[in-house]
Amino acid sequence: MAGRLTKRVSHAGLPKIRNQERKFLISIEDKLDNGFEFKDADQADIKELHRFIAETVYKGLTITEVDKLYLRKRGLGKSMQMNRDGKEIIHYGKPRSKFRLFGYYNEKTYFVICRIDGKHKTHED
Repeated sequence: MAGRLTKRVSHAGLPKIRNQERKFLISIEDKLDNGFEFKDADQADIKELHRFIAETVYKGLTITEVDKLYLRKRGLGKSMQMNRDGKEIIHYGKPRSKFRLFGYYNEKTYFVICRIDGKHKTHED
């Protein structure tokens, strides 16, 4: 029996590619959620967002590497649906840090940001 050439991905909606080879890229394609936009972020939140981008995109990490470092496995608050237009919402953040970045993967495998949660207010809802 022949072996499989590619590994199936765990993220819903992503093309069946090898995530350990696919670079982690960020995009903003839709309106950010109310209360979680750039205008709602303070200077510390913006610094945390920059730090996250510097530690992931700037370093050329893959989706698999970013998942291992930052993927949060706890569920989302009741105020946030588990999907946006049929796309599964996931969130990233460091352990013991309040900063969270919510989004989904588009068909080009970009992580599309939909919520910048600098104070981790999502689970409080």
